[in-house]
Amino acid sequence: MNFKKTKQQLRQEEGFSLVEMLVSMALLSLIMMITINIMTVVGKTAQTVDYQVNVTQESSYAAERMRRVIRSADGISFGTDSVTLYIRDQTIIFLAEEIVVDSGEYVLREDSQSVMSSDIIIMKVGASDFFTPINDDSGELVGVRIVFQSFDDDDDEMIAGTIVSTQSINRSLILNR
Repeated sequence: MNFKKTKQQLRQEEGFSLVEMLVSMALLSLIMMITINIMTVVGKTAQTVDYQVNVTQESSYAAERMRRVIRSADGISFGTDSVTLYIRDQTIIFLAEEIVVDSGEYVLREDSQSVMSSDIIIMKVGASDFFTPINDDSGELVGVRIVFQSFDDDDDEMIAGTIVSTQSINRSLILNR
């Protein structure tokens, strides 16, 4: 075996040059920045989707709850941002209560209890009221129109859902209180 190496063999085994190291570090830094940006975008997208799913489910639950109560009502009266339902000897009030005066942000309540989780707010859709009576051609009350937009309290710029629901009323049960 030859234990002595020539000068040329030693040069080939010296390792990487400073320029090669700097280029490889620059490429690695670029790849890491791109990866971090992609992961940030994916994380924000997942959070946005989670907000939207949560708010949509809460809104759908609230609308379905109101439809069921309205369907079984014996009588109905409307107030500013509220609807009062009379079912046998019970009175149920659905109220859109403004969180801060003139903020345009409301919480939906049923008899002073929040219908949705505390981080869900609702807003009016344009000039629409939350609850609007629907009358037939003779002026008789035949249903209720429910309209609102729902948002996650953390991001009220992003509409998660718009609920537009119409519930007819059993006319034979209406007492017209």
